[in-house]
Amino acid sequence: MALSILVNAQQPAPAAPATTPPPAPVITAQSEMTQGVALYKKGKFDLAVKKFQTAVKLEPNNDEALGYAALTAFQLGNMAQARDFFQRRTDLPNQKNSIKTYSNYMIGMTRWRQAHEIIIKRGELIAGKTTYKLADKEILAANEHINAGLSSIKKSLAIKPDYSEALNVLNLLNAEAAALATDESKAGEFRKSSLKALSQALQSRVEGTKEATDFGAPTIRLGEFSVAVEDVVSDEMTQAITGGSPLNRVSAVLPYIKVQPKAKAAPVVDSGPNGAALSAGPGQGALKASTTQKAEVIQLKGGKAKVEVLISSLGKVMFARMIDGPPATTTPAINAAKKWTFLPATFEGKPVQVSGVITFNVKSSTKEKAKEKTPVAKTN
Repeated sequence: MALSILVNAQQPAPAAPATTPPPAPVITAQSEMTQGVALYKKGKFDLAVKKFQTAVKLEPNNDEALGYAALTAFQLGNMAQARDFFQRRTDLPNQKNSIKTYSNYMIGMTRWRQAHEIIIKRGELIAGKTTYKLADKEILAANEHINAGLSSIKKSLAIKPDYSEALNVLNLLNAEAAALATDESKAGEFRKSSLKALSQALQSRVEGTKEATDFGAPTIRLGEFSVAVEDVVSDEMTQAITGGSPLNRVSAVLPYIKVQPKAKAAPVVDSGPNGAALSAGPGQGALKASTTQKAEVIQLKGGKAKVEVLISSLGKVMFARMIDGPPATTTPAINAAKKWTFLPATFEGKPVQVSGVITFNVKSSTKEKAKEKTPVAKTN
């Protein structure tokens, strides 16, 4: 009996039953779409686009996934990627004409935006007219986008001839072509085509449509606005509209920035063996600022800052974005541009949006103003 008890005591305890890990969630196109749409609605486009891309990989012919992937890439400014998704959506078997119309319009929009981005930086106001000076490779790239954009817009209008948004992009593409043209007669032809498309866009626009802060609404594409009141801007596109000139101009000024002196550590002194002095080393004592140091005044580097503005039919700046200039000038230039006001513009008696560029010569504020109101930057 004792031996039996001893043997039983030496046997290992029974192992606990193994737990089965929960199954990994199954990734499907629908689950990725659901998450992507939620992120898209929150404006988290960088995260949303990854979800839509995964959905498209899982289901290459998923129309909804392609549509969201295209729109999200467009929101992120990735025109080439957006264009690819829109094209894939257009090419789906048995695709609806309404989707083809919209997708080709958006492909044309991406092409215009890329051409516009190349050209708009190179404008300069000379004798009341905006002149564009581009390198040969820039001209080739811009023309490629313009021609491809015109092709896509024509496909859209072949299905829906009165598509106002597509007609407006047709207007804008021709305006860019006019800016590029070195031959004045050719430039005149492009301007004529631009204004004809703008007129058609206005006629096709549904009455009461809410004005949007984008380039889908009828928009006349002007060049540079003068920052000097005495300068008169009188090019062909400006002459085609009534109004559109600046009413209130605001200058962009860089502030001086005061940086407080860094606090220095007061060394801790103690006595060691035989009375020798010991220092605890830098940083071990209390931080004490020197009474002789003064705040350093930093003058940021200014320069020319180009800001594109989109002006509503009421003459208010709807949005402003930096297109070229030293980084430090971005905030003051955009803030100044948003404060400009304009005469409401009309074309053929109908209100239109106006697009143009303000080139600020951003300089630092005077020392007197800096003393009155100077931001203080803290240092660690």
